[in-house]
Amino acid sequence: MTTFEKRIQEIINDQAHGSSTLASKIVQALSGYGGEQPDRQQLKWALKSLRQVDKSMVVVHHLLDELEARGYKAVPETLEHYDQQWRDIDQKLASHLLRQRNWDSSRILTHSHSGVLLSVICRLHEFSPSIEVWQTISAPGGEGRLQYQALQREGIQSHLVTDEQALARAPDMDAALFGVDQYNDQALVNKSGTGVLADAMLTAGKPVFVLGDSRKRVDRLSWTSDLFESVPFREGIYLVTETGLLPAFITSS
Repeated sequence: MTTFEKRIQEIINDQAHGSSTLASKIVQALSGYGGEQPDRQQLKWALKSLRQVDKSMVVVHHLLDELEARGYKAVPETLEHYDQQWRDIDQKLASHLLRQRNWDSSRILTHSHSGVLLSVICRLHEFSPSIEVWQTISAPGGEGRLQYQALQREGIQSHLVTDEQALARAPDMDAALFGVDQYNDQALVNKSGTGVLADAMLTAGKPVFVLGDSRKRVDRLSWTSDLFESVPFREGIYLVTETGLLPAFITSS
């Protein structure tokens, strides 16, 4: 197995990162960053193999759709355009959140492991260094530990708690920030455990902000792994995308 093939297989097997991070890894691998430049046969193999990624990771399949639609000859140009179009999504989401409220000394609950979520928190921290994050371990995969370690490396005050401890802590939080793998007018799909955490926050009268973008909007929710679940939109949940911030329950009314 070549180095390129190993990189693709690692992406397929990766259950610790969100769809936006996986898409970024695909762009880097197909572009030859930090490794060998794939030939046409390898590209064809990679695009077919990457369809094994769970259907809930719609950003990955959105990227693959674009690459296949434009053909193998256009792969370099497609990758460059795609990277330019979506590389600043975290900055746009953070800007919407900063306009929504003052985050000084905010206690924030987070779940699972999302590259976009981590980047947004880092940007919030630039403006409000006093934010404090409670990160779940995120059973059963435990990938929340990776996000906690990343928060620590960024110098953000953070605490690693079990999912059960997070539920008990909900009344003490000021807001929850969750990633999302896909959404439609009625619900979102994210890591299992998101639903009960959202319920606990809403019961405590605390807002839940779901960080997404238009690539993740689908007509019909679809996933194949029990690591994911759907969470219905309702009052108190706010969907944040590149176009702005919207009370998510409005989309389902």
